[in-house]
Amino acid sequence: MIWSKVKVGDFLIRVKDLVEIIDNEEYKLITIRLYHKGVKLRKQVNGSEFQAQKMSRVKAGQFILSGIDARNGAFGIVPNELDGGVVTNDFWHFDIDTNVISTEYFLWLTSTPYFDDICKKASDGTTNRIRLQADRFYSQEIMIPSIEYQHTVVDKLQNTNGKIKRLGVEYNFQHTQLENLNQAILQEAVQGKLVPQDSNDEPASILLKRIKTEKSKSGKKEKPLPPIKPEEIPFAIPESWVWCRLGEITNYGSSPKAEPSDLKNDTWVLDLEDIEKTTSKLLCKIRFCERNSLSTKSVFKKGDVLYSKLRPYLDKVIVAEEDGVCTTEILPLKCFGGLNPFYLKYSLKRSDFLKYVSSVTKGMKMPRLGTKEGQMALIPLSPICEQKRIVAEIERQFEKTKQLKEHIIANKQATEQLLKALLHGAFEVEEKKETKTVSFVSRKSNLSERTVLAAYLIKQFNSEGFGRVMLMKLLFLVEYICKIDFESHYVVNVAGPYDDLIKEIEIKLRTHKLYNAKQNKLDNHVHYQEMTEVDQVDELFESTFAAESELINQLIRKFKKSTWDQCEIVATMYAVWNNRIKSERTINDMALKQDFLNWDPQKLKYKDRLDAALDWMRTKEIVPDGWGKLVERPES
Repeated sequence: MIWSKVKVGDFLIRVKDLVEIIDNEEYKLITIRLYHKGVKLRKQVNGSEFQAQKMSRVKAGQFILSGIDARNGAFGIVPNELDGGVVTNDFWHFDIDTNVISTEYFLWLTSTPYFDDICKKASDGTTNRIRLQADRFYSQEIMIPSIEYQHTVVDKLQNTNGKIKRLGVEYNFQHTQLENLNQAILQEAVQGKLVPQDSNDEPASILLKRIKTEKSKSGKKEKPLPPIKPEEIPFAIPESWVWCRLGEITNYGSSPKAEPSDLKNDTWVLDLEDIEKTTSKLLCKIRFCERNSLSTKSVFKKGDVLYSKLRPYLDKVIVAEEDGVCTTEILPLKCFGGLNPFYLKYSLKRSDFLKYVSSVTKGMKMPRLGTKEGQMALIPLSPICEQKRIVAEIERQFEKTKQLKEHIIANKQATEQLLKALLHGAFEVEEKKETKTVSFVSRKSNLSERTVLAAYLIKQFNSEGFGRVMLMKLLFLVEYICKIDFESHYVVNVAGPYDDLIKEIEIKLRTHKLYNAKQNKLDNHVHYQEMTEVDQVDELFESTFAAESELINQLIRKFKKSTWDQCEIVATMYAVWNNRIKSERTINDMALKQDFLNWDPQKLKYKDRLDAALDWMRTKEIVPDGWGKLVERPES
C-alpha cells in the first residue's frame, strides 16, 4: 500500500460565504461542541438580534472548526439539517477536495487523537487567547493512502462501528434491566416478600410504640400527624408489620444546627455533590478545613439516615459513617427505638416512595420536599429482627447485580477500545513502526499530559493519607490498565513500581500553580497543597484525556476508598503478575504471592493481606491483559 504525505492546506479550502443579515428573517446559528461531540444548532435567531450586518453561511458536507477550541476537539462535518446555517468569525468552514481525500475518510480521521494533535500543534497564543494559526494549520502534514483504499478503510470502519453501536444498545439494555431488578428487590423487601417472616419476632406494632415513647422523651413537642387512611396505603404488608408516617419514627425536620465557628478542622462536612444519584454511593468525604463553607449546617450523628430534600427524585440517601454536619438541603433522620437505619434507607429508595415525593415537591428550578409532606410520607415498618434479615438479603443481592454491572461496563469499554485500536491502525501510520517495542494499543503521551493526569488524580484523592506513594501507584495503574504510553521507566522500589519522573512532574505541578509538593518533617511523606490555578484541573483533564476519561474515572472509583498501603499492595501485585505474563511463566496465587514477597524484604508485613488483595483485584478487574488465559489455580 502506497501512502502519500499531504499538507492540510492541500485538501481543505477555506470558504467565506458572507450573507447580509435581514431583520425579521430566521437564521440557524451553529455551534460546535467540544471533545468530538459534533456540529449542533445553537438556536434559531431573528435577524434583528444579530449585531453583525453580515455572517458566514455554511453548507452541508463542509468541514467546520472553532478557531478557539479546535485543540479541544471542536470540529466536525456540517450535517444536512444545518445546511444554510450561519456562524461567527470564530468558526472556519472548508470545502474538501475529494480528489485528495474522501469526506468520509477525513471525518473518521478527525475522530482520532492524531488529528487533535495536529490542531494543538497549530494553535498558539497567551493563556485564554490560544487560537488556531492558519499558516501553521495548513502546513501540517498527514499520511493518507489512495482514494480507493480510503473507501476500503471507511467500509471497514463503518461495518465495525455498526456492530459496536448494536452491542452498545444491548449493553445499555442489560444495564437498565439490572436497575429494574434492583428496584424489584427493594419492592419485594418492603412488601415482606424478600425474606420469610418468623412468628417469634416481636411485632412491629410494639416497635412503633417504643419509638414513640423514646421520641417523647427527647424533649421536643410535636404536633400529632393524622391517622393513615386506607386509600393512602400503596400495597399490602404482612400481619406482623405496620404502616406508619416518616415523621412518627424520626426527628424529620428538627435536627440541630451549627455555624462555621462551631466546627473543628477535621469535622466531616457533607454536601449534595458528595453523594452519587440513584446509587447513593458516597463519592468523597471532605473535612471542614478543606471545604471551609460559611453557611449554616445541620448536625448529624453516626447512624443517622441522611436524605436529600432538594431534588429528591435524584434518590440521594446514605447512612452516616461518623458524626458530622451537612448542608441544610440534606435532612438528618435519627432512628429511634432500635429502628435499623439501613432498613429506613432502603424504604426511602423504593419506587412508590420516589413517586410520592416527586408528586409533592415544590419549586420549578430547585424542587424541594417540604417538611409537612416529608413527615406525612408512609413507611412499611417490619419487626426489628426481620429488618436485619431484610437488609442483609438486599445487600447480598445488590452485590450480585453490582458485579454484573461492572462486567457490562468492562465489556462496553473493551468494545469501544476495539474501535480506537482500529482507528489507530488505520490512521497513525508512523507509529506502526514502533509497535514492536511498545506494548500499548492506545496512544503515546508526554510529560505535560502526565502532569495533567497527576493533577487530576491528586484532586480526586487529596486528603489525609494521600501522598507521593499513592499518586505514583495510581499513575502506574492508569498507565497500564488504560493503556496510555507515558514512556515511563519503572524500577523496583520498596513501595512498588517507581519512576523518577515523578519529581519532574511535581516541578511542573508547581510551575503551573496547580499543586505544591510538601514533605512532612515528621514522617518524610510528600503531600500536595492546592495552588491558585487548581480550578483548571478538570478542564485540562477533559481536554487532554477526552478519549480515555471514562476509563480513567472508572478506575478512580474503584480506588476511592482505598488507603495508600492498599494501592501499594495492588500496584506491586499487578507488576509481578504482569511480569509473569510477559515472560510466559505459570501463574497461580502461590507464585504471585511469592513474587510479591521477593520484591523487597519489607513486603513481608503485608503477607496476611495478599489473598484478600488478589480477590479484590479479580472482583474489580484490576488485572493485567491476558491474565485469564494463563491462570492456573492451585489444587485444593
